[in-house]
Amino acid sequence: MSLGLFILLGFCCLFKRKHFKLVVLSFVFEGIYLHEKDDDEIGFDLKRVSGFFKKFGKKAGSSEKPVDSSSQDVKSDISFDFKKVWRFVLKYKVLFLLLIPVFFSIYFRAFPLFLPVADEWAENAVHANIKSQIVQQLNLQYPHLPDKQKQALVKEHFSQFLSENKDMVEQQVLQVSKLFKERFQDSDGQTYLLAIDPWLWYGYARNFVKYGHFGNTFKDGRSWYSLRNGRVGQPAFRFNLFVFLILLNYWLLNLFGSFSVMAGAFYLPLVLIGLASVAAFFTARKFGGSVAGVVAGVVVGVH
Repeated sequence: MSLGLFILLGFCCLFKRKHFKLVVLSFVFEGIYLHEKDDDEIGFDLKRVSGFFKKFGKKAGSSEKPVDSSSQDVKSDISFDFKKVWRFVLKYKVLFLLLIPVFFSIYFRAFPLFLPVADEWAENAVHANIKSQIVQQLNLQYPHLPDKQKQALVKEHFSQFLSENKDMVEQQVLQVSKLFKERFQDSDGQTYLLAIDPWLWYGYARNFVKYGHFGNTFKDGRSWYSLRNGRVGQPAFRFNLFVFLILLNYWLLNLFGSFSVMAGAFYLPLVLIGLASVAAFFTARKFGGSVAGVVAGVVVGVH
């Protein structure tokens, strides 16, 4: 055994650190040789040393940070679930694409149901009232102040008032919004019909629910609607498709709660426009593909 090896073994005995002994013994078993030079310097084969440290580093790393098999299983499960969901989406992609125009058609048509514009009206009305009061106070304090500077003061005082009385202002906006909405809704909170013709069909449907026939009275043994022709009245018809659909929608809605005939008439356009979007989707898809179907369905639904 060479002199260099004896020197390393001596260091191994002097230092009782476990890792140092392992390093020296690994040098021996890995076949890394030491050679003595003429000036008694110890030289190393760098290629074998680098190869040794790579292997030793892998072993040390594997001992310090063991592979967590459970984390790998979780990752594989997540990947599997994602692929499963994606396959499900691809399998029923026509249905998911169809939901896009149906959603837009119902979403925009349902705006009058909640009257969100009334909230905007109420906010503008309350803010305008606050600003007018601020202007009156500034006119009393600074009667000769130029309008440009006065508007700047109004803006400053208004912002300060909103920050200091935020809850009170929001409460006033809600109250005013409720007053606005009551003008467009009946006692049950149902928004009135928006067009003229639906009122005619609604009247016949209401008569049928209330009186059992399409008129509101009888004349000469016939069902008579006295509110037609300028209150002169006319015979009530026996059947009308729109009235039948309103009644059908009314009965279906009441399976899930308590709804008025007005609600049945109001929700009917949402149902019809949804069905029209479905028809437009499949018609355009047949000639132009899925993208054309979505575009056609959205255009029909929102117009």
